[in-house]
Amino acid sequence: PIFLNNSTRPATMSSSAPGATAAAATDQQTYYKSQISPEVATILEAGAFRSLCAHLQDRSDEVQNIDLMTLSGFCRNCLAKWLVLEARKLSDELKQHEEGGGDGGGVGGSALVDKTGNAKEKRAAIIQALDALGYDETAEEVYGCTYPEWKKRHAKKATDEQMEKYDNSKPLHATHDKSVLAVRGEKPSVAVSAINIA
Repeated sequence: PIFLNNSTRPATMSSSAPGATAAAATDQQTYYKSQISPEVATILEAGAFRSLCAHLQDRSDEVQNIDLMTLSGFCRNCLAKWLVLEARKLSDELKQHEEGGGDGGGVGGSALVDKTGNAKEKRAAIIQALDALGYDETAEEVYGCTYPEWKKRHAKKATDEQMEKYDNSKPLHATHDKSVLAVRGEKPSVAVSAINIA
Protein backbone atom coordinates (compact mmCIF):
# COMPACT_ATOMS: atom_id res chain seq x y z
CA PRO A 1 0.00 0.00 0.00
CA ILE A 2 1.07 3.56 -0.63
CA PHE A 3 0.09 4.80 2.83
CA LEU A 4 1.10 2.81 5.86
CA ASN A 5 2.32 3.22 9.39
CA ASN A 6 6.03 2.48 9.56
CA SER A 7 7.60 3.27 12.92
CA THR A 8 11.01 1.94 11.84
CA ARG A 9 11.53 4.66 9.24
CA PRO A 10 14.80 6.56 9.56
CA ALA A 11 14.58 10.16 10.70
CA THR A 12 14.47 12.73 7.92
CA MET A 13 15.02 16.46 7.86
CA SER A 14 12.21 18.47 9.39
CA SER A 15 11.27 22.09 9.09
CA SER A 16 8.27 24.20 9.80
CA ALA A 17 6.70 27.14 8.05
CA PRO A 18 7.45 30.57 9.51
CA GLY A 19 5.22 31.21 12.50
CA ALA A 20 4.20 27.56 12.92
CA THR A 21 4.22 26.21 16.44
CA ALA A 22 6.58 23.44 17.51
CA ALA A 23 3.58 21.18 18.06
CA ALA A 24 2.36 21.75 14.50
CA ALA A 25 5.83 20.98 13.15
CA THR A 26 5.89 17.75 15.16
CA ASP A 27 2.43 16.79 13.86
CA GLN A 28 3.56 17.39 10.26
CA GLN A 29 6.71 15.36 10.76
CA THR A 30 4.73 12.55 12.37
CA TYR A 31 2.20 12.58 9.53
CA TYR A 32 4.92 12.25 6.89
CA LYS A 33 6.63 9.40 8.71
CA SER A 34 3.46 7.60 9.74
CA GLN A 35 1.28 8.03 6.65
CA ILE A 36 3.69 8.00 3.72
CA SER A 37 5.31 4.66 3.01
CA PRO A 38 9.12 4.54 2.78
CA GLU A 39 8.88 3.61 -0.89
CA VAL A 40 6.69 6.61 -1.73
CA ALA A 41 8.80 8.90 0.49
CA THR A 42 11.89 7.81 -1.46
CA ILE A 43 10.18 8.76 -4.73
CA LEU A 44 9.15 12.15 -3.31
CA GLU A 45 12.62 12.82 -1.91
CA ALA A 46 14.30 11.81 -5.18
CA GLY A 47 12.02 14.20 -7.05
CA ALA A 48 12.88 16.99 -4.62
CA PHE A 49 16.58 16.27 -5.16
CA ARG A 50 16.16 16.45 -8.95
CA SER A 51 14.26 19.73 -8.56
CA LEU A 52 17.05 21.15 -6.40
CA CYS A 53 19.67 20.17 -9.00
CA ALA A 54 17.59 21.71 -11.81
CA HIS A 55 17.05 24.85 -9.74
CA LEU A 56 20.81 25.21 -9.18
CA GLN A 57 21.59 24.45 -12.84
CA ASP A 58 19.21 27.20 -13.92
CA ARG A 59 21.04 29.63 -11.62
CA SER A 60 24.63 28.66 -12.36
CA ASP A 61 25.70 32.24 -13.07
CA GLU A 62 23.87 33.79 -10.12
CA VAL A 63 24.53 31.22 -7.38
CA GLN A 64 28.18 30.43 -6.78
CA ASN A 65 29.32 27.44 -4.73
CA ILE A 66 31.18 29.68 -2.27
CA ASP A 67 27.93 31.51 -1.48
CA LEU A 68 26.09 28.21 -0.95
CA MET A 69 28.84 27.02 1.41
CA THR A 70 28.77 30.28 3.35
CA LEU A 71 24.99 30.28 3.79
CA SER A 72 24.17 26.59 4.10
CA GLY A 73 27.40 24.66 4.64
CA PHE A 74 26.99 22.66 1.43
CA CYS A 75 27.24 23.26 -2.31
CA ARG A 76 26.84 21.45 -5.61
CA ASN A 77 30.03 19.48 -4.94
CA CYS A 78 28.56 18.22 -1.66
CA LEU A 79 25.41 17.03 -3.44
CA ALA A 80 27.59 15.07 -5.89
CA LYS A 81 29.62 13.57 -3.05
CA TRP A 82 26.46 12.62 -1.15
CA LEU A 83 25.28 10.73 -4.24
CA VAL A 84 28.53 8.74 -4.19
CA LEU A 85 28.14 8.07 -0.46
CA GLU A 86 24.59 6.79 -1.02
CA ALA A 87 25.88 4.54 -3.82
CA ARG A 88 28.42 3.07 -1.38
CA LYS A 89 25.73 2.50 1.27
CA LEU A 90 23.40 0.81 -1.20
CA SER A 91 26.21 -1.35 -2.56
CA ASP A 92 27.11 -2.43 0.96
CA GLU A 93 23.45 -3.27 1.72
CA LEU A 94 23.23 -5.42 -1.40
CA LYS A 95 26.54 -7.13 -0.60
CA GLN A 96 25.29 -7.87 2.92
CA HIS A 97 22.17 -9.45 1.45
CA GLU A 98 24.28 -11.41 -1.03
CA GLU A 99 26.31 -12.81 1.84
CA GLY A 100 23.14 -13.82 3.67
CA GLY A 101 23.44 -11.08 6.25
CA GLY A 102 19.90 -9.80 6.21
CA ASP A 103 17.14 -8.35 4.13
CA GLY A 104 19.24 -5.84 2.24
CA GLY A 105 19.20 -3.18 4.93
CA GLY A 106 17.36 0.05 4.28
CA VAL A 107 14.60 0.99 1.92
CA GLY A 108 16.80 1.19 -1.18
CA GLY A 109 18.57 -2.11 -0.66
CA SER A 110 15.39 -3.98 0.18
CA ALA A 111 13.58 -2.61 -2.85
CA LEU A 112 16.35 -3.69 -5.21
CA VAL A 113 16.71 -7.08 -3.57
CA ASP A 114 12.95 -7.61 -3.87
CA LYS A 115 13.04 -6.71 -7.57
CA THR A 116 16.08 -8.82 -8.37
CA GLY A 117 14.94 -11.83 -6.36
CA ASN A 118 17.55 -14.57 -6.44
CA ALA A 119 19.16 -13.38 -9.66
CA LYS A 120 22.73 -13.05 -8.40
CA GLU A 121 23.99 -11.88 -11.76
CA LYS A 122 21.61 -8.92 -11.77
CA ARG A 123 22.51 -7.94 -8.22
CA ALA A 124 26.21 -8.29 -9.01
CA ALA A 125 25.82 -5.93 -11.98
CA ILE A 126 24.06 -3.36 -9.82
CA ILE A 127 26.76 -3.63 -7.14
CA GLN A 128 29.50 -3.25 -9.76
CA ALA A 129 27.85 -0.12 -11.19
CA LEU A 130 27.41 1.38 -7.71
CA ASP A 131 31.04 0.67 -6.78
CA ALA A 132 32.29 2.19 -10.05
CA LEU A 133 30.25 5.36 -9.61
CA GLY A 134 32.52 8.24 -8.72
CA TYR A 135 32.48 11.96 -8.10
CA ASP A 136 33.03 12.88 -11.76
CA GLU A 137 29.88 11.04 -12.84
CA THR A 138 27.70 12.36 -10.00
CA ALA A 139 29.02 15.92 -10.43
CA GLU A 140 27.93 15.79 -14.06
CA GLU A 141 24.41 14.88 -12.89
CA VAL A 142 24.31 17.68 -10.31
CA TYR A 143 25.90 20.38 -12.49
CA GLY A 144 24.27 19.34 -15.78
CA CYS A 145 27.76 19.16 -17.33
CA THR A 146 31.24 18.13 -16.20
CA TYR A 147 32.60 20.09 -13.25
CA PRO A 148 35.57 21.53 -15.23
CA GLU A 149 33.12 22.65 -17.95
CA TRP A 150 30.85 24.29 -15.34
CA LYS A 151 33.80 26.07 -13.73
CA LYS A 152 34.96 27.41 -17.09
CA ARG A 153 31.47 28.70 -17.97
CA HIS A 154 30.13 29.91 -14.63
CA ALA A 155 32.68 30.15 -11.80
CA LYS A 156 33.71 33.62 -10.79
CA LYS A 157 36.78 34.61 -8.81
CA ALA A 158 35.78 35.02 -5.17
CA THR A 159 35.99 38.49 -3.71
CA ASP A 160 37.86 39.19 -0.47
CA GLU A 161 34.49 39.63 1.25
CA GLN A 162 33.27 36.22 -0.02
CA MET A 163 36.49 34.56 1.15
CA GLU A 164 36.16 36.12 4.61
CA LYS A 165 32.54 34.93 4.92
CA TYR A 166 33.59 31.49 3.67
CA ASP A 167 36.40 31.23 6.23
CA ASN A 168 34.09 32.35 9.04
CA SER A 169 31.46 29.77 8.08
CA LYS A 170 33.77 26.73 8.09
CA PRO A 171 32.14 25.17 11.19
CA LEU A 172 28.95 24.83 9.07
CA HIS A 173 30.66 23.11 6.14
CA ALA A 174 29.78 19.53 5.27
CA THR A 175 32.67 17.10 5.46
CA HIS A 176 33.20 14.02 3.33
CA ASP A 177 35.28 10.91 3.99
CA LYS A 178 37.58 10.72 0.96
CA SER A 179 38.22 7.01 1.48
CA VAL A 180 34.49 6.28 1.06
CA LEU A 181 34.31 8.51 -2.02
CA ALA A 182 37.05 6.54 -3.79
CA VAL A 183 35.88 4.43 -6.73
CA ARG A 184 35.76 0.78 -5.60
CA GLY A 185 35.60 -1.04 -8.90
CA GLU A 186 35.68 -0.98 -12.68
CA LYS A 187 32.77 0.24 -14.72
CA PRO A 188 30.50 -2.53 -16.02
CA SER A 189 30.76 -3.44 -19.69
CA VAL A 190 26.95 -3.54 -19.98
CA ALA A 191 24.79 -0.69 -18.68
CA VAL A 192 22.84 -1.79 -15.61
CA SER A 193 19.86 0.17 -16.96
CA ALA A 194 19.81 -2.35 -19.82
CA ILE A 195 19.36 -5.22 -17.34
CA ASN A 196 15.72 -5.96 -16.59
CA ILE A 197 15.40 -5.99 -12.78
CA ALA A 198 11.62 -6.29 -12.72
